[in-house]
Amino acid sequence: MKKALVAFNIEYVHLGKDVFLFPYYICRKYNYALDFVTVASEKNKALPNTHRGANIIKIENPQNKKADSLLTDFIKNHAKEYDLLVLFHYRALTVLRAHNFKKRNPHGEVYVKMDMGIETWKENFEVRGLRKLRSVIQLALFKKYCDFCSVESSAIYNNMLSVWRKSYKGRCVMELLPNGFDEEEFESTGLKIKSYEEKQNFLITAGRLGSYQKNTGFLLHFLDRLNLRNWKVRLIGPYTDEVLEQYKKICAHNKSFAEKVELIGNVTDKKVLFSYYNDAKIFVLPSRWESFGLVLTEAMRFGNYIITSPTISTKDLTDCGQTGTILSLEEELWVKEIQSLIDDERKIRESYPKIIQLSENKFRMKEIIENAKCFEVLGEG
Repeated sequence: MKKALVAFNIEYVHLGKDVFLFPYYICRKYNYALDFVTVASEKNKALPNTHRGANIIKIENPQNKKADSLLTDFIKNHAKEYDLLVLFHYRALTVLRAHNFKKRNPHGEVYVKMDMGIETWKENFEVRGLRKLRSVIQLALFKKYCDFCSVESSAIYNNMLSVWRKSYKGRCVMELLPNGFDEEEFESTGLKIKSYEEKQNFLITAGRLGSYQKNTGFLLHFLDRLNLRNWKVRLIGPYTDEVLEQYKKICAHNKSFAEKVELIGNVTDKKVLFSYYNDAKIFVLPSRWESFGLVLTEAMRFGNYIITSPTISTKDLTDCGQTGTILSLEEELWVKEIQSLIDDERKIRESYPKIIQLSENKFRMKEIIENAKCFEVLGEG
C-alpha cells in the first residue's frame, strides 16, 4: 500500500476541518495509508494516536526548535518513505518543503491545498518592484516542484488563473475544490436531516465567539434590537469574558434576552453540534473575514438559511445570493433582514430545498474528491 504524509501542527479541533478531511478523503479514495506528523505540545496532548485509520505521529522537541523547522526536517529525512506529500498554504515554506521532498523522492507526488484568502492573494500577487520579481520566481518554483494544487473559492481561482497562464509552465495542475461537509461523520451519528416542518424557530451561529474575526460584539448588538417573537437564538462555541460581560449587560436592560438568547459554549460532540444545526432555520455569520467559512457548509447541509458578511467564498456558498443573504457589516441591514424573516418565513421555507440541493451538488467532501480531476494521477495505492 502506498503512503501519504501530512506535516502540519494539528490540534484536536483540526480533526473536523479541511486539514484532516482533504487528505483523509483523498487517501480513502485511492487506498493510501495516511500519516499526520505534528510537533508534540500542550496544545495537542488530546490528540489520539490514530483517528479514522490515520496515524498521528507526535515528534518530540527537546531542544525547543521552531515547529516549522522540525516538520521541514521530517519531510526531508523521511521523503523516501512516502508516495504523496500533502501541504497547506501558498508560501515560500511550501515551495521549500516540496523541493526537499522531490529532491530525495523524484517519483513522489506533492499536493498543495492553497487555503488562500483575498489578503494572501494581495500579499503575493498585487505587488510591485522587487516583491513582484520574488512573486514571479516563487510561482515558477511552486509549479516546478508541486504536482497538483487546489483553491477553495471561485473568486481566488479566477484571480489565480490570470497569473497562472502567464507564468512558467511547470508540471502543476490547479483545480477549484471547495471545502465540504463530512458526510461520513454525520452518518456515524445516526441523525436524520429534518424537514423544514420538523425544524424549530432557532437562529444560530457557531465559532470562536469574541475573536476579532468573528465580530461577536456586532452580532450581540443587532440581536438586542430584534423582536424575536417566538424565536430563540443559540450562540455556539467557546466565548471570551468580554462576550459574557456584553451578554450580561444586554440581559440587564432587555429582560427577554436571557430567555431567548443562549450562550451554549464549546461543543466537541458532533452529534450534539449537528443536532443544533438540524433544529435551526437560520444561520448567521457576520465575520470580518473568512478564508472559506467551513461552518457554512455545515449549516447548508441541514438546510439553514445563511445570512453572512461578504467574505471570499460567500457567493459560492449562497449560489450568488440565491440560497442566502450577503450583507455588508451595517447594523441596520442585519436588523431589517433578520426581522423580515422572523415576521414572515416564506423566503426561508422556499429556500430550504434549494439549500439542501446546493449542499448535495457542490459541498460534500466525498463527492468533491470523487469528482476532482487533479488527483487522478495518484491511481490505486
